[in-house]
This record gives sequence, structure tokens and C-alpha cells, in this order.
Amino acid sequence: MNTLRSLLFNIFFIGGTALTIIIGVPMLAFPPPLLTRFIVFWATAMIAGLRVICGIRLEVTGMENLPPGGVIIAAKHQSAFDTMVWLKLVPTSVYVAKKELLEIPGWGWLARATVPRLNPWPWTTSSTDPGSSGNTYIFQLVDPSP
Repeated sequence: MNTLRSLLFNIFFIGGTALTIIIGVPMLAFPPPLLTRFIVFWATAMIAGLRVICGIRLEVTGMENLPPGGVIIAAKHQSAFDTMVWLKLVPTSVYVAKKELLEIPGWGWLARATVPRLNPWPWTTSSTDPGSSGNTYIFQLVDPSP
């Protein structure tokens, strides 16, 4: 039964994401807040699909511990679920994304266009400095002051 549920959800996820890209790319001409609402709708549909198809219920604890204002949440990225759940949980999310992800035709265009809600800052794991781990660049993105 779990295999069937997983298969059905993967069909739903891939099909829903493809449909989102097909509808979303022409929406690039619309104002960013409208496109952002459309992407949040996709995330909401995917989370609902997990509940209906797989029987997975999302339970969030500790949101009251988030301080007001800006915070950095470093999620332990373990699945595609991480990419959609923050759209629903944190109303002013800003992502740090690998540059290569933003170069994916369709998906990357939508990710770049949903500014400021999904303002993905591209970073790369490679560096011209052999001693650099890339961490300096990430901190420069978070704190852009000279």
C-alpha cells in the first residue's frame, strides 16, 4: 500500500509541478505578488496531496519561538518537501538557492521572478579560491554591508 501511495503522490507531484510551470511561465508577465500567490497555491496543493494521498499530516511545533523580525532558519534539507513547506510556514521567506537550480528552464525562471517573497540568492559550492568553502559568500549575501 505504501508503494502505491508513493507512486500516486509522485505522479501528483511531478504532474502538478509540470502544470505549475506550464501555467506559471506565461504568468511571468504578471506582477510578482500574483505569481507568488500562484506558487504558494502549488505548495498548498502539494501539502494537501501528501495528506490525502499518503495520509501524512503536517504538525508544526515551536513557531511561537520565532522572534519578530528577521531570522535565519537553516533547514536540514532532506527532501523536496523542504522546498514547499516554508512557503506556508514563514510568510516572508527568502531562500538561498544553488545557482544551478535557478538555471533550470521554467522552474528557475519562476523561482527568480517571485521577488521579494521567494528572492533566491544564488550561490555556488565551487570557488576559485582553493581554501574557500563558500561560507564567506553566503555570509556576504546575508549581510551585504561592505
